[in-house]
Amino acid sequence: MKTKDPAPRQVVVKKDFIVQNPTKKGYFHKWCETFLYDSGVCFVKTLGLVEFEDGSVRMVEPELIKFEKN
Repeated sequence: MKTKDPAPRQVVVKKDFIVQNPTKKGYFHKWCETFLYDSGVCFVKTLGLVEFEDGSVRMVEPELIKFEKN
């Protein structure tokens, strides 16, 4: 039986690399692992899937995410 994902947690992203805002609020959904290939070598990178208040969704570096209590 598949369990339902918990409700998203509110987060503040300290830096948005696209918009260049110092902070941006949104909701954390889950951790994702991306696989990057460079010269035949595979690197695994963990990123957070965040939905921002403006509706955009981004993969964000873990060190840029600060969790807040709801």
